[in-house]
Amino acid sequence: MKKLIFLFFLFFKLLPAQSYNTIIEYIVKNHEGDANAILISNNQENIFFHCKSNLDIDYEKLDKVNYNDIRPDLIFKFDKKSNTYFQTMPLFLAGDPGFSSELAKDMAPAPKWDITKEKKIILDYNCIKATTNFRGRIWTVWFTTDVSGDVFPWKLRGLPGAILEVSESKNILSLKATKIVLNANYLQPKILENLFSKFSSNATDYKTVIEFDNKGLKDIQNKQIANYPAGTVFLEIPNIREGLLEKTFEWEEEPKKP
Repeated sequence: MKKLIFLFFLFFKLLPAQSYNTIIEYIVKNHEGDANAILISNNQENIFFHCKSNLDIDYEKLDKVNYNDIRPDLIFKFDKKSNTYFQTMPLFLAGDPGFSSELAKDMAPAPKWDITKEKKIILDYNCIKATTNFRGRIWTVWFTTDVSGDVFPWKLRGLPGAILEVSESKNILSLKATKIVLNANYLQPKILENLFSKFSSNATDYKTVIEFDNKGLKDIQNKQIANYPAGTVFLEIPNIREGLLEKTFEWEEEPKKP
């Protein structure tokens, strides 16, 4: 009898710990139109990805998701143990011989949040307003402490709860939760599990990706400027990343004031 009890205890000790997920579906609005996005979060990781605009997907179909269902350039994973983001490479770099991985690794710092006293209800959850200036953009979010853990879309981590609504000051992107599922016993889609397990170990440093990206954007801007008549005076030349989520980075030098 004692032997049976010992074996029973050993069996459960060897079982992997069950990691239940919080799953949030969002409606995404940007210059490309409306689309869906899915966030899968547990105590180990956050996975956030955009669906294609014509896709009506929900958490019950996650195991059947494939690359025809999601935006391959908008897949993000945050590893909570190492505080590291992994994200798919921009489409124009995918398959580039200079980049051996399909993933970039970003050690971005957590945003510094200003938590206000403003409150409102979203999907029957009590939410609090918070703001931050992260990588050159001002973000406003509404989060709820009724959902435990740091549950966030994209790279907006560091709040004590789940983010249900996001907006950017120049309307480049907004997100609003349409459904929340707690304690869901669902795993991440197989295609994403395979993607991260295959490429995480050799992911390209994000700074390298951005520097390559900026060089291409600068070349495009210079060609556009060259098309203006000689002697044209520009009062201000826009940031080459003006239309992108991240405009500036913590490793860049502050621009010199005149």
